[in-house]
Amino acid sequence: MFCTKPGYRLNVVRGAITAFGAITIISLSPAANAQNLFVYLNDQTIHQITPGGVDLGIWAHTAFGAALDNMAFDSQGNLFAAYSGYGIVEKFTPGGVGSIFANTGLVNPFGLAIDSADNIYVPDVSTNQITKYTPGGVSSIFVNTGSNAPVGIAIDSAQNVYVTNTANKIQMFTPGGVGSVFASIGLDGPAGINFDSQGNLYAANAYSDTIEKFTSGGTGSLFANTGLSGPHGIAVDSSDNVFASNYGTSDIQKFTSGGVGSTFVTFADAHPFAMAFQRGSSVPEPGAIAFGAIGVATAGLMIRKRRRSRK
Repeated sequence: MFCTKPGYRLNVVRGAITAFGAITIISLSPAANAQNLFVYLNDQTIHQITPGGVDLGIWAHTAFGAALDNMAFDSQGNLFAAYSGYGIVEKFTPGGVGSIFANTGLVNPFGLAIDSADNIYVPDVSTNQITKYTPGGVSSIFVNTGSNAPVGIAIDSAQNVYVTNTANKIQMFTPGGVGSVFASIGLDGPAGINFDSQGNLYAANAYSDTIEKFTSGGTGSLFANTGLSGPHGIAVDSSDNVFASNYGTSDIQKFTSGGVGSTFVTFADAHPFAMAFQRGSSVPEPGAIAFGAIGVATAGLMIRKRRRSRK
């Protein structure tokens, strides 16, 4: 392990390779204003990236060759990861010790989000359901989305649940499970989603190589359309900088809150994919409990479609 300065904490990240290349996970350290990124690459390694974009190299290796779609942290620093290929959710302690958290009621779980009470929400692309787990692992069906392949998921400060789907919509569900369409324009293969500190929601459009920004009322506008190539994951730091993982160019783009972009870090031999904030004092509100996600099957569909469209 790496040693850190006082006030910083590192957390073990696990992941897995998939048929389309592995999922990349990015999460930010919660312990201080200087936020490191932990990046899961498709060579089944986790790299730690400093706020200045310096890749500190391999921090951990993944445990499974399964379809990890996304991961999220609870308030205790435990890490949860969904494996669509196995239909399971795995839990890792802050020290990186893994155990099966859930393996019933899931077929192809895509993504994870955790609310303020540490309940876990898991969208399933095969059943179109979102399953809710208590911190103790007791499951119930939170909602049947009635949509096509729910993928990305995020939770706002009011505990409303947002989910993207392959019908190019974002749905919102109240804590009681009452659903409505939050957004249906400006979306083209929406994948990862995440909130900034003002309650704006950002969605990565993997088909059109853009990022769409939505106000809390659902009004959308184009946030970024340069420097993107198959963006999937979205993360937002405490200064409201927006990070997008590029599958196509194997890099992570950083955008200021005003939309000015730059290359944050590039990986020579591996692809980044989904990203997630770690919860903690440095994570902004109301997006402190929001996590972007992208599922493997949808990712493969996006990549194939992109390739066909460019022939």
